[in-house]
Amino acid sequence: MSVVSRALRIGGGLEDFNEILPSVTICGKKYAVTKILKNRLFQLEIDAIDCEKPPSVVIPPQADCRELELSFDKDGVHYQLVKGGEVAIRSIKGKDVKYLPLTTVPASVTCGGKKYKIVSLIREKYNYRILNDHEAMIERYKDTVVDVVIPSTVRYRNKDYSIVAIGDYAFNRYDIDIKSVVIPDGVKEIGSHAFKRCRFSSVNLPSSVEKIGASAFKACRLRSIIIPENVKRIGNWAFEFSMLDTVIILSKNVEVGLGAFKDCDSVSYIDFPESVDIHEAELTFEIDKIRYQVLNSDTVLVVKNENKKTPPNMISLGNQEFYVKRYPDPVIIRY
Repeated sequence: MSVVSRALRIGGGLEDFNEILPSVTICGKKYAVTKILKNRLFQLEIDAIDCEKPPSVVIPPQADCRELELSFDKDGVHYQLVKGGEVAIRSIKGKDVKYLPLTTVPASVTCGGKKYKIVSLIREKYNYRILNDHEAMIERYKDTVVDVVIPSTVRYRNKDYSIVAIGDYAFNRYDIDIKSVVIPDGVKEIGSHAFKRCRFSSVNLPSSVEKIGASAFKACRLRSIIIPENVKRIGNWAFEFSMLDTVIILSKNVEVGLGAFKDCDSVSYIDFPESVDIHEAELTFEIDKIRYQVLNSDTVLVVKNENKKTPPNMISLGNQEFYVKRYPDPVIIRY
């Protein structure tokens, strides 16, 4: 029989895992940690367990086990083991403990007949994923602060990792309205739905950004956006339903996805290079009750006309001047 306990994803080598947790004691018997699974769980190879109650895992007092996320609940409080005899409080009745004064926390807690010293509160703002020896990604924003400054680095096991990516749905929260965000230089990728439904009206994308994921800024309150020169891909529906009035694309080789600017009905200024193919982005603007869809850097298509007049042959918007293309008049066939 095997006993498996949940562990944190770790980006470095796993050869030092046994140094963190060399052994455990189950029902009074000591077992060595013998195997590391590919999904970074640790597994104990045990032939049989003869216990009247569910087996309890006992960590040696000197073993630092913070990265393993071994935890237990008691009286509505969620504890995580720090060392064999020490715990930190992660949550109380399902709520974050970020603003809980440590002076209000008891000195210890007893569970399973063992007394643990309460040494700290876990007040993390983000979940991170270590990608390689020097880079990390933000997976989830967990704080309640609505004016967000994303860190450029994260420290893990006495080593600094550069933040190079923002994960899918990282800041897509239903419980808070994020009003502003600062994305640090060095971030290369913004994941799908990463900032969906956030309330900020502006965001500066650093020059390091290379990819903007699908629906990354969908339904935000963005008023303007400048796409940096190094961006190679704007995902499908990336800015759909936003409140954009200004769209500036500096990148000459960017691939623009389906509906990337769909239903951005307030656009009044656009500027992008001739080399950018934007016809599938559904970028539209309205002048004199006539709505135009941008096909390329010199042509627009009339998609809606409430003016009841013939659209002009040429139209200007911002620094761009466009030829106006109209659907041909329908052909009536009489029999």
